Amino acid sequence: MPPPVSFSLSELADDAFLSQREIAAILRVAVSTVECWRRRRHALRWISLPGGAVRYYVRDLRQFLASGKKRKPKPKDSSPPATYEAARQPEVARKPRPQRRAGRADAAELQQETT
Repeated sequence: MPPPVSFSLSELADDAFLSQREIAAILRVAVSTVECWRRRRHALRWISLPGGAVRYYVRDLRQFLASGKKRKPKPKDSSPPATYEAARQPEVARKPRPQRRAGRADAAELQQETT
């Protein structure tokens, strides 16, 4: 997670650009989270500049923050199982392995025995 920003969002013009790192710092999330949101078509709009750089308008960030969309709560019980046995999955019956085919030497021996 990037360090907190050193500027005030309220002092920026609406048409100013912010980088992914600045967005992550303002929202206090990891840069990879912002990248993931973009891949999943998140509500926070972005633009791609020539050369592939991704930027966000300040007005779009303000609109997103004003929308009040909440994060999904984390599950309350995410602790690991008490014992290893409780975590084990039941074993699935496997098909028996087929017999190994005879190699060239074995095939030659079989032919000699039959002749």
